This record gives sequence, C-alpha cells and structure tokens, in this order.
Amino acid sequence: KDVDILNHGDVAIPDTIDGMRFEIKNNAFLSISPGLKKIKLPNGITDVEGFSGFRYLEEVIMPDSVLRINSYAFEYCESLKTIKLPPKLEKIGERAFAESGLSSIVLPESLKSMSAKAFFECRDLESATIPKSLKSIPYDTFGYCEKLSTITIPDSEIDIDEEAFRGCKKIRTINGSLRTKMKLKRIIREGNKDA
Repeated sequence: KDVDILNHGDVAIPDTIDGMRFEIKNNAFLSISPGLKKIKLPNGITDVEGFSGFRYLEEVIMPDSVLRINSYAFEYCESLKTIKLPPKLEKIGERAFAESGLSSIVLPESLKSMSAKAFFECRDLESATIPKSLKSIPYDTFGYCEKLSTITIPDSEIDIDEEAFRGCKKIRTINGSLRTKMKLKRIIREGNKDA
C-alpha cells in the first residue's frame, strides 16, 4: 500500500514508510520485474542494487544521496538506454551495467572507483565520458562495447588496464590531452589484437 504504482510498469517508492527509512536489497522487485518500466528510488538511500535482468526497465530516477551502484545492479537491463548518475556517486560495482541498453554514459566528477566489467558488452554504447576523479579503468570495463566510438577522458594520471577497451574496434574520437590520447590509442590497439 505504501509503494505507489503510477501507471502500468511505473513504481515510485516513498522516502519513508511509517516514518522509517529503509534499504532496497537484491530481488526486492523480482515478482514485478517483467513489467517494471520506470522506478523512482527514495531519497536517503546510499546503495542501489537488485535490478539485474529487468529487461523492460527504461527509466531509473536516483536521488542525490546514492553513493554506490553495487555489482550487477542493472545488468541485462536491455531497455535502459540512458541514465543520469547521481552527483555524489563514488563507486560503480562489477558488471553494474553490463549488457544493458545504454547508448551513452557520463560518469560524475565524484566517482572514485569502478570495478571490472562495469559496462561490459553494452552493445549500444556509443560514447563515454570519464571524470578526472577516477584513478583507474580496470579490466574489461568497456569490453566489447561494439558501437563505442567516442571517449572523453581528462588529462590525469589515470591507470588504464591494457584490456579495459578490449573488443572496442569502432573508437574514432578520443577527447583529451595529446598525452592521454596517445596512451589510450596504444591501449586500444593492444587490447584489440586478439579480440
């Protein structure tokens, strides 16, 4: 009764229930996942997880309080084409958006860490913007993002794994300093030798 069903497939979760804040855990929406298209998460939550396999999920509205998008949070959400990440987001877990339908991603300046395969096999992903706050791009973070063509990356001492962009053969535009462009071009070339 406290969860507001807005329209077919839309859910808005209140900030509190009976005056108490709560957490949303994995599989919390499993019984309604087939038709869930839009969800508005409540203010005050710091962690997001539990939407893996929600094939029809198109829109997620996250509050500014979110600090972490945990592992597998939106994995296999193939209808999720865009998402606005919260401005205080600090961490994206392993395979958090893997095999989702994202077409572009802008990572916020607050982001400090991202786990391996965070955007693995996002086959519709065309552009990615990396913040200066991020210190490393791990193994297969953008692996096999077949349409990825544009990367914006700051001039910083970012550690990029040799296979962070493995299988990304359509990258044509790298926005950043000459030093960063040269480094990334070498990594992309090396990462695609056997892909």
